[in-house]
Amino acid sequence: MQTGGPSGGCIPAELLDLPVDFDALDKAGSMMGSGGMIVMDDRTCMVDVARYFQGFLVEESCGKCVPCREGNRRILEILSRICAGKGVPEDLPLLERLGQAMMRGSLCALGKTA
Repeated sequence: MQTGGPSGGCIPAELLDLPVDFDALDKAGSMMGSGGMIVMDDRTCMVDVARYFQGFLVEESCGKCVPCREGNRRILEILSRICAGKGVPEDLPLLERLGQAMMRGSLCALGKTA
C-alpha cells in the first residue's frame, strides 16, 4: 500500500492492519500527505511505482536547491535504467546515498521526502 502521494512511503503487506493516522503511518515510514492511498498486489513492480512517482517529483521540484533538483533527476535516471533491464548491483547503494543526501540537504519537504 502506498500512502500520502508521491512523497509518501510504501507499507508492506504485513502492516496492512495498521491504523490510518498520522502517528501510525509516520512510525511505519510513511505519511498521510495528500490523503491518497493506493493498494497494490504482488503483481505490481515496485520499481515501476517508484519510477512513476519519481517522474512526478522531478516535475514538481522548484529547482532552487541542488540536492532536490539533481537528486530527483538522477534517481529517475537510475530507476528508468533498472526498469529497462540495465540495472547493476551498485544502483541500490547509490539510490540510498542519493536519498540520504536529499533528506539532509534539500531546502523543503518535497526534496526531503522524495
